[in-house]
Amino acid sequence: MLTLAFSVTLDLLGWEHAKEGDRALDFSEVFNLLGVTFNLNNVPLGNFVISNKDSRVEKLCKMLEDIETAGTITVARASEIQGLLNFAVSFYMGKGLKHLVSAFMQFTDGQRNAKSEELRCLCAYAKSMLFSQKT
Repeated sequence: MLTLAFSVTLDLLGWEHAKEGDRALDFSEVFNLLGVTFNLNNVPLGNFVISNKDSRVEKLCKMLEDIETAGTITVARASEIQGLLNFAVSFYMGKGLKHLVSAFMQFTDGQRNAKSEELRCLCAYAKSMLFSQKT
């Protein structure tokens, strides 16, 4: 019954998802779908939590740590980070990370060179924001 109820909820929110076949999921209190984790433990209280999958946060943080260590960022890496952050903004976090998308966007065209310390601070801040959003 939970599977049907949550499938209808996703439909109402406009989130496309597989309803049959190998990609269809049996929903439970906590499950991953479409790159995010849904936590339905508090549905009886009228809310549920959507967050980045832990593996996505870990991947982003590893990328940010590599940039911090190097003190430099490539156009390709800036584009990749910007894209992953953009996903988080558009799918579940509202405007919570939008400023980070903009901060990394300035490095995606190769026109802006970051100072090492500025880049380290940006990466540390981005990691703290990602960890603060974990459930």
